[in-house]
Amino acid sequence: MIKPYGLLIAIGLLTIYFYCRLNYQKYQLSFPLAEKGLIWAFIFALIGARVYHIFSTFSYYSHSPLKIFLVWEGGLGIFGAILGGIAGVGLYSKLKHLSPLNLLNLTAPPLLLAQAIGRLGNYFNYEGFGPPTNLPWKMFVPIEYRPPQLAANSYFHPTFFYESALCLVMFLIFILLPSKFQKTHGLSYYLISYGLIRFFTEFFRLDTWAVGKIHLATFFSLALITTGMFLFFFHPYNRIQTQ
Repeated sequence: MIKPYGLLIAIGLLTIYFYCRLNYQKYQLSFPLAEKGLIWAFIFALIGARVYHIFSTFSYYSHSPLKIFLVWEGGLGIFGAILGGIAGVGLYSKLKHLSPLNLLNLTAPPLLLAQAIGRLGNYFNYEGFGPPTNLPWKMFVPIEYRPPQLAANSYFHPTFFYESALCLVMFLIFILLPSKFQKTHGLSYYLISYGLIRFFTEFFRLDTWAVGKIHLATFFSLALITTGMFLFFFHPYNRIQTQ
């Protein structure tokens, strides 16, 4: 049986593929090289996403270690996927003697579109929602999916939709930017954009990895923003390309 969340993630991955197919020449890449780079990115992103999820729910997997390998039951973390995808592209680029930034500047921006699509799957799993609300766009959550301390509440912020909408907006802005900017700042644009999106939406999340009352995703978001800013302003590759 095909689950809606998995279907939406698959559609999101396909959008990355077709975006790269349409734009690879802009980055002085052949499509076979770009395509293989994407495969490496997908594989390492899946591994990274699973590892992140396992650590974020370690108390569960420490008692059920065999379930670590049951990926089809769910459990992926976006920050692990980002780190894994970058590592996969970096390793592939090293083996092929390519510029990793060239490939990352191509493959990173369409992640915003893929995430905009994939996040909608949270609706079907009743995940990624926020605090209780009575706003017109409130989301009903069945009692079995509610946090125990909020079981008396029926309607919650659809935080996953906020993230989805913001990712879509940032992707649309990117494709309207000059080609020269896209070519040199695709990765930094993604890191800054998604870092900001997740930083703010994290205040409306109830189910993310936390130590005490501190959501670790907040720090990961700041790390994305900081890395993106560094690449945008200081990385020699970007300075050379924009001269």
